[in-house]
Amino acid sequence: MNTRQRSALIGVAILTVASVLYPPYYYPQNEVGVNHGHNWLLSFGPGRVEGVALLAELLAIGMIGIIAYLVLADDKR
Repeated sequence: MNTRQRSALIGVAILTVASVLYPPYYYPQNEVGVNHGHNWLLSFGPGRVEGVALLAELLAIGMIGIIAYLVLADDKR
């Protein structure tokens, strides 16, 4: 593993932790409308975490991280 790959892995780790600490929330407003957004994980409010959206974020971060890791590899052939 070279330094560029290590930097990519550190970036993926930071984005993963940030996504878990600041997940997508769903706030029901009334019967007609809803509000979607992000909120801190430990802020207790009327909303709830959107698990599917969080899973999609984490999968996207992981796939982009794998691609970056492979692209930044030293080709020693």
